[in-house]
Amino acid sequence: MAEKRVIILITLAALLVAALACSPSRPAGVREEGKKATAPATEGTPATGKEAPPLKTFTAKEGYPLAEQKAREWSPNARLYQVKAYDEVKLNGKAAAWAYYFADPEMGKSYVVVIREGKVSGTDQRGWSRMECPEIGDATDWAIDSPEAIRIAEENGGKQCREEGSPLLNPKLYFCNPPIEWEVYYLGCYRFLINATTGEVMLKEK
Repeated sequence: MAEKRVIILITLAALLVAALACSPSRPAGVREEGKKATAPATEGTPATGKEAPPLKTFTAKEGYPLAEQKAREWSPNARLYQVKAYDEVKLNGKAAAWAYYFADPEMGKSYVVVIREGKVSGTDQRGWSRMECPEIGDATDWAIDSPEAIRIAEENGGKQCREEGSPLLNPKLYFCNPPIEWEVYYLGCYRFLINATTGEVMLKEK
């Protein structure tokens, strides 16, 4: 009798081992209930954070809508009176940073908005004086962007200045005492004033 029980137990144990051996294993990527699946590492992907975007360059006019929005938060009556590059301007008229100067004549205050690498920042400036800028031109009259201003200067002698070793300095746009004008200057060579509405060369001097 005892011998039969031993045989039965051995048989049951053998059947259990065979059943476990035949059970399918869990496919790769299938998680156990209650455990979070982990994504496989991708070659070349940083472990944390996002890759920094490439440095973007833009024209003076392309950045203006963002600058105006920021200035309107400072004052609903903000008026643009000057624009200048905060970084080297290429011959294509683009730079990595531009500064936009606004004023509220009623408050007697001014404000500068800088756009750099996609970031917009604003800073209060010194007080505003009507004596410095009795009249501010209308920004809606601004038609000539920085690429066109440089192209006009290049075609009127600026290219020759560069070829003779006079570098192009960062252009500036003035709204005070209209007409609004671009100033494009080649160090030690020609200085141009270009009408920012019509593109006409108003001044060419050394």
